[in-house]
Amino acid sequence: MPIPRFRRARTAEKKKQRKQDIIVAAECICDTEGLEAVTYESIAHKLGFTRPLIYSYFRTREELLAAMLDREFTSWTADILRILQGQQQTDPAVLASKWSDCMARHPRLIELCAAREVAAKSALSNETRRKLTERMSDCKKATVSSLERICAGADHEAASLFFDLQMSLAIGLRSLVDYTRTAAEAKIMYTNGITFAIQQFRDSSSRKTVQ
Repeated sequence: MPIPRFRRARTAEKKKQRKQDIIVAAECICDTEGLEAVTYESIAHKLGFTRPLIYSYFRTREELLAAMLDREFTSWTADILRILQGQQQTDPAVLASKWSDCMARHPRLIELCAAREVAAKSALSNETRRKLTERMSDCKKATVSSLERICAGADHEAASLFFDLQMSLAIGLRSLVDYTRTAAEAKIMYTNGITFAIQQFRDSSSRKTVQ
């Protein structure tokens, strides 16, 4: 999808759109060249304007990556909730396969979560850190709530632990890709790992219901 060339933004609405265009350009570069290629120079070249203009919207590269991560969490959450809302039974293999496919559709989410630039909170402003923390918290709450619906009597702490575990597993396996594992192997390992985790989560929920 071609990105429009910029003209000077004079209204709040146009400035908001310009900020989104910068993020979209960064996402396009990330998808085609990798996260390391997302720089102010590459974005300026893609959009056809000077680098200093980006600084008026994102004071640091870390702030830009945080904005990208915010969008990714929003997109992933909508996707996983759509899957969970249509899930009426908790067969671990079926649910794990759907969950794994959903994660595979959002490779930027894992790449950004694994990026040290985003993980280094000291590089973010207090406002950006607050917004990103709220976004991640809302994502977790909505997902955990859906898991509790599927597993009647589910333990909230177990559902919360599963969410953290699957995210940590995805990030950890991402670091192995192109080194000791292929992307396909990592996906299989992720699916097997969360299948086991879902089984444990379901069993703990069943035991709680019986008690």
